[in-house]
This record gives sequence, structure tokens and C-alpha cells, in this order.
Amino acid sequence: MKTKQIQTMTDTDGLEVPIKHVQPYDRNRDKKVRAILARWEKTRKAIEDCMAACIKDLNDLQGERAKLPNGDLGSKGNFSVSSFDGIVHVQIKQNYNTLLDDRSRQAREIMLAYAERIVGKIEGMDGAFLSQVITDTFQPTSTGVLSQGKVLKLLRYTIKDKEWERARDLMYASMLPERGKAYLSVGVKPDRQHDPVNIRLDAADCWPRI
Repeated sequence: MKTKQIQTMTDTDGLEVPIKHVQPYDRNRDKKVRAILARWEKTRKAIEDCMAACIKDLNDLQGERAKLPNGDLGSKGNFSVSSFDGIVHVQIKQNYNTLLDDRSRQAREIMLAYAERIVGKIEGMDGAFLSQVITDTFQPTSTGVLSQGKVLKLLRYTIKDKEWERARDLMYASMLPERGKAYLSVGVKPDRQHDPVNIRLDAADCWPRI
């Protein structure tokens, strides 16, 4: 004689609770939360498949363009292409981060020492102002890295001083380019008089309009 198996649900403590002891709301909550998870995972997989197919198509187009006379493949992994009528635009944008090694710390100390010893104005900048600029430049962002834009802006200052020039050379030598994230955008022009409007694959942007 077969023993009837008792249906259970696992609670947050890992205990197997007979379903008859689980409140109807908790059963329905579990069911709907798992349904949401299933939809989310299915959508994630669909986006991954979509991205893989799009990247393959773009790689194929890059290969074909390379065979054309004066074929322009873009720079640093960037690539853009449009439909024959110019309505649909597809673009890959490759971002790069700039990492700085320990030489940047030495450069910072040299620069701060220079700012402290100058007196009066030098080419429109006094020591206090320059010291603040240096401090801001070497202040990490929320992601723990230095702003590449601020670093390059600081290095573009024209300061004729051997120590400053040594620090500048150290900074340039300390820069290590790192390949960051690549972004794919697909845009469609409402008409030929307007710019493309990107189709955003963003869950927040897909919130139902009530």
C-alpha cells in the first residue's frame, strides 16, 4: 500500500511545512514571486540572446567593411552603421578607463610641493588655487577611481617648472588604459528631419503608464 506523500513548502528557516498549515496568502505570495522570477530570467536570457545575435551581425558587417576601399572601422572598438534609408542607426561604443599606478602618488606630492612654494601669481594661477585643483583631481570618485577628465585637465596646465614637468611625466607614465564596458545602442528616426531616438532596454523605462 502506497503512503500518501504530504505536500510541503520550505520556510525561511529551511523547515518543511505541510501546505495545510501555510496561509493562503503565503501560498499565493510564493507562487507569484516565483512567476515574476521566471519572467525575469526568461527576459534576461532573451536579451542575452539578442545581444549575441546583434554583436555577431555587427562583427560580420565590420569584416565586410574592412574589405572595402578606404573602409573605416572606427576607433578603439567603436563602430556605427545605419540602414540604407538612414532611418535606423546602430552603434557600439567602447569605453576605456584609465588606471594609475603608484607613480601617480609621487607625482601628486611633487605637484602639491610646487603649489606650496610658489609665491604670487604664476600664469594666472596662485598656489592656493593650484593646490585646491590638485586636491580635487586626486579625489577618487564613488567607484574608487580618479576622474580621467580632471587628470588630463591638470596635466594640460602650462607650468614652466622642472619639478612640475617631472611630476607631469610621472603622471603620463603611470596611466594604464583598461578596456571598460561596451554599449550597444539602436535608434530610429521618427522622420528624416529628426535625430534618432534610442530604444532603451531599461526595466525602469518600461514601467507601465497608468
